[in-house]
Amino acid sequence: CSKDLLGPEWLKGSKWVSGEDASGWFAAQTQTKNLWDSLKSKIENKEAEVEWSTQVVDVIEASVKKAAGETAWPDLQARMKGRPWTLLHGDFHPGNMIYMPAPPEAGSSGCGSLKLIDWEMVGL
Repeated sequence: CSKDLLGPEWLKGSKWVSGEDASGWFAAQTQTKNLWDSLKSKIENKEAEVEWSTQVVDVIEASVKKAAGETAWPDLQARMKGRPWTLLHGDFHPGNMIYMPAPPEAGSSGCGSLKLIDWEMVGL
């Protein structure tokens, strides 16, 4: 993994991958937990807009709980050491894709391509 991408402060998660900004990481985890608790309440009260699989709810609940623990930051840092990281789009859905048809010279066998746009939420 190139360490060059860890420099830009605008790249979400770059400080966390570098072992910096534990307070920002905990703030993000707290926000996630609060949002999840609100949604989970709607799911439990059958007020959610969609039906949620119990397996998905269990996985999210376990993840949020693990990230809220006292050892979450040191555990994350230990797991990050020596592991590759991934650049993420951060807002991946069909509205952020454009289909580009194949050029006419490609003939009927030419395939178009899918382009990702709106990289505003990019992170590690």
